[in-house]
Amino acid sequence: MRGSKIKISNLIRNTFFIPFFFLGHIFYDLGIGYWLFELAGGITYHPEEPVFKTHFGGINWAFETPLYIPGSYLMAEHNVAPCTWTGGQWDILLLLFATTLTAIATGQLIQKIINKDKNKFGKFYWRLIIIILGWVFIPVPVEMTMAYEWTVLC
Repeated sequence: MRGSKIKISNLIRNTFFIPFFFLGHIFYDLGIGYWLFELAGGITYHPEEPVFKTHFGGINWAFETPLYIPGSYLMAEHNVAPCTWTGGQWDILLLLFATTLTAIATGQLIQKIINKDKNKFGKFYWRLIIIILGWVFIPVPVEMTMAYEWTVLC
């Protein structure tokens, strides 16, 4: 009976949890990152002008999840024109890898909690470390954030 329970929980994890957390992580990083970018002063609104204006940039630091930093930094380095990057696919692949890694670790942790496994966090607490690096924002130079890519550089 124990083996069929594990197969069912693996099926639920692979078909529901991991895709849910994959998409959720992308929207979480972009949404919360944009909000934190605005909170840090990277977005200012000028409603008193004759035409409503928004100003992007003007800050030196913002917030990003540590796993997204390499990909977003490569995007900033390879930006040649508004929303035009020449870095090939490495920057996007690093961002997708970070999102996939976070989604898998989060899905596995939830599965292990549901199954009441004793080794929830993995050897050397790798699941916990990946989850923290994937979901917690830290202050970094502004060029290393996705919000900078989609506001200032576009």
